[in-house]
Amino acid sequence: TKDEWERLPKMKKAGVVSQSTQPPWAFTALVAHVATVAQEMKVFNTVCPVTVKRQHAASELAEHVRTILVVGGKNSANTRELVNLATMQGRRAHHIESADELRPEWRAGEDVVGLIGGCSTPMDTLLQVKERVEALGARVIGEVGGTTIELAAGDRSLIVGLTDATEAWRSLDARAEAVA
Repeated sequence: TKDEWERLPKMKKAGVVSQSTQPPWAFTALVAHVATVAQEMKVFNTVCPVTVKRQHAASELAEHVRTILVVGGKNSANTRELVNLATMQGRRAHHIESADELRPEWRAGEDVVGLIGGCSTPMDTLLQVKERVEALGARVIGEVGGTTIELAAGDRSLIVGLTDATEAWRSLDARAEAVA
């Protein structure tokens, strides 16, 4: 946290390594701060590009909705960060792991609700949540693998930020090949 950074003593050498799910803005801020207290610094940026893409999508989604459903494991750092990003933008974010946790009152008074999943959230789980919201009378507008979709199912809207798990694997495979 920033409070912890400010307590860092002056040092001759420092190394900074990011957690793969760290938001890029937080990592950049930490590196900038360490540069003020260290004479020499090495930085290893291991922030996962798929995580960054999801975080950007969550921020963009938050520009269009007041309520966002974030689907992913309760212990998933990247999913919790998506919730945090939405909350930081003044949005109501509900972290759920499955369609069974969806509460109809979360949509009360909303014409538009956002839906996004963490990097490792299975596509089937996201689609089940989407279908459950549709059953509550939503018109679905969203993006699946870069393709805009629209399915009529009522007079309300749901903007969907879906992630394709194969995209994450391709990214990881490419990074592994680059290192080998």
